Amino acid sequence: MNLMRLWLVCALLTTVALGQLVTQNPLDELRTQVAEVLAAAGVPFTPEQERQIALLLEDRRQASESLFGEIMDFSSGVPEGDQRDRALAGIQWIHDEFRAILSDFLTPAQREVWEEFESSGALIGGQIAGDDSPQPDRIQEIRVVNNPLTAENSVGGGTGPGSLRQSTEVIERGGTGAFHGNFSAAFQDDVLNARNPAAENKPPYHERTISGNISGPVIRDRLTVSFSLRNNRRENVGTVKAETLDGPFALGITRPNVGKFYEGRGILQFTDTQSLHFGVEHRSFSRENQGIGNFTLPERGSDSRSNNYEVDLRHIAVLSDRAVYETRFSWQQGHSETTPLTIGPGVNVLAAFNGGGGQNRSESDATDFGFGNLLYFTDGRLTLRAGTEGTYRREREVDENNFLGLYTFSDLENYRNRTPSQYDVNRGDPVLDVNHLQIAAFVQNDLRLTNRLTLMLGFRYQGQNNVDGNHAMDPRLNIAYAAGSSTVIRAGIGTIHEPWTIRDQKRLLRFDGQRQFGLRVSQPGWPDPFQSGDIETIPPRSRRIATSDMRTPYYVTTVIALERSLPGNLQINFSVDHNRGVNLKRRRNINTPFPGSITPENPDGLKPFPNEGDIIEERTAGLSSHTNYRISLRQRFSIFNIVANYVGNRGYSDGNMLSNAYDLFWDWGRAGSQENHTLTASINSRLPRDVYLTTSFSANSGEIYNITTGTDDNKDGQFSDRPEGVRRNSETGPRFFAVGFNVSKAFQLNLGPGGNTSGGTQISLFANIDNAFNMTNLEAPVGVMTSRNFGLSTSAFAPREIEVGLRYQF
Repeated sequence: MNLMRLWLVCALLTTVALGQLVTQNPLDELRTQVAEVLAAAGVPFTPEQERQIALLLEDRRQASESLFGEIMDFSSGVPEGDQRDRALAGIQWIHDEFRAILSDFLTPAQREVWEEFESSGALIGGQIAGDDSPQPDRIQEIRVVNNPLTAENSVGGGTGPGSLRQSTEVIERGGTGAFHGNFSAAFQDDVLNARNPAAENKPPYHERTISGNISGPVIRDRLTVSFSLRNNRRENVGTVKAETLDGPFALGITRPNVGKFYEGRGILQFTDTQSLHFGVEHRSFSRENQGIGNFTLPERGSDSRSNNYEVDLRHIAVLSDRAVYETRFSWQQGHSETTPLTIGPGVNVLAAFNGGGGQNRSESDATDFGFGNLLYFTDGRLTLRAGTEGTYRREREVDENNFLGLYTFSDLENYRNRTPSQYDVNRGDPVLDVNHLQIAAFVQNDLRLTNRLTLMLGFRYQGQNNVDGNHAMDPRLNIAYAAGSSTVIRAGIGTIHEPWTIRDQKRLLRFDGQRQFGLRVSQPGWPDPFQSGDIETIPPRSRRIATSDMRTPYYVTTVIALERSLPGNLQINFSVDHNRGVNLKRRRNINTPFPGSITPENPDGLKPFPNEGDIIEERTAGLSSHTNYRISLRQRFSIFNIVANYVGNRGYSDGNMLSNAYDLFWDWGRAGSQENHTLTASINSRLPRDVYLTTSFSANSGEIYNITTGTDDNKDGQFSDRPEGVRRNSETGPRFFAVGFNVSKAFQLNLGPGGNTSGGTQISLFANIDNAFNMTNLEAPVGVMTSRNFGLSTSAFAPREIEVGLRYQF
């Protein structure tokens, strides 16, 4: 009811506002104007022409809408300065390009009428009403990509809403535009925030963020530079909700986190056709009390530090009005380290608490090199993109994870009696030097067969140095078809390989049984795990191996999408994509006792290799099947603008680590921790007196989670066994719903070009309110059957949090 009242107030207040912003994309306005001019002259569009222009328009609408959306998005206050100028220039560039191509779709009679109208000066220009010319010469090129399976794309498949990605790139010219700056300071405190419903206290919390950027032409028509900085100091709030021998333990905690970011970028325009884009950046992070929360006690936390430096260069050469060639190079140097807060063996009591000393001391130094090139060619009906790309990483890592040992207890009673179920410890050389090379080549041909049908053929090759099946061939096929005057259908199929990462390589090299190995003791002694009564046992070593038929995982992806423009400025996009994963990474312990060999007389069972410990086999034999449904809706009224997105996910996969080494299908079940249904929406409103309000909604159907017995029933060293007949990720947690607000008030210090309030210099006061109604959203319940909290949610998502700040823009 309160939310409906807020909506009503916003509607009443904004009926007299929003006079300076059009509600329709300039591309749509231009199309409407062309249709009206031709109809008035007696040479209207034919139904066939309307369908042809629909495809021409939709190929550019997404890019224009992305830029137009930046101007209409008030979630960070009114867009001003360089962001606004860039968006306006991009909209004008796309508008002018569409206008130039439009004449090819007109009959001679229609072309004569339209050219006469253009010469009269009555043409809608493409800029936002009330603004001066947005300087389209600032834009050198906009590369529109309306193909989620383009061969340029190296990732996809997957399971998430962003698994199919497409993007449009805006390339600017050096020495253009105007000087702009944007500086802000934001503050958050526990006084403004609510208490987490899962915690019995509200810990002190402070966060402050200072950010800014300045950009503009240093040498007119030659050099543009920009400098950005961001300094964020915050204490992330969490809760510990555990069961100890002293009873329930509930504590609100903070995790201090300091992040610093500095970046300098520039565009050097050598000539009208040659430019160099360059950037230098430095990032550093400091994090304290990491890993604490839920069942993990404060004593088990760790601190981490990292520093990263990066340089990137990109040379763009315009070979002709049809061809562009570019080369890219990047260098990155990084250092990171993690230090436990306490030193000593770790103790895990399943679904009760995780305590003892930290087990994750590590240090890493890495250097990355990136390189690539691209040839872009178009002649109207054919668009060609061809190029190469590659990365090389050299890393030296010191990892002492679990070098002090970890005890696992099945429940609190066993912990009280000091009878652990298992003890694990790693031994050997913690130092590892590794390198990783990955290269790719691609070619993408987009051929306009007719004015209503575009065929897109692509091929991508990928290779790497750390897996036997290191050659990946990815063919891809897409079509775009104008089915009506305002409807475009897109469909495609292709394969997308997932590289074998350097993390996978390190895991195999580190635990090869020689460099490092693991020791595991079942039913160990306490406090000496290797002493059981008067008998001392030295357990065999554990190791990791890879199968001889390792292959690069890949996805077979099919997608169909419908783009529809409806009356009243309503845009709807609907898509379905199906991703079939093949050769996915899986691990299993091949030295698990044979089924049926575990008896009261022989509790450890009979292993295939009795003189060895765990043998974790890495293999590429996993499968997955995911179907994602996406609906996006955009509606611009004269009083507010709505953007809504729905994602429905239905996915199944094998487990990454098999819980039954002898039944490869035992772990087939719902995938990951995704929600089956997710809905997000935002409403942007401009109120009178330069007040801006964004209302956001977020809802999902709840995370999925596992039910486990809490014991290692099959003696494979994993406490992930499920009751008989219970599938993986069989349960669904509580639903989630939250509403947030961003409200800002702009104080205009001086007017922008043309004397209007858009642009110029201003100061804004703003407030961000997350979970504004302080709704309790519980996380997934405990799924461990031996826990006292089995079936109960012991943690919750963040309560209401409020951030206030000040922003200066010019």
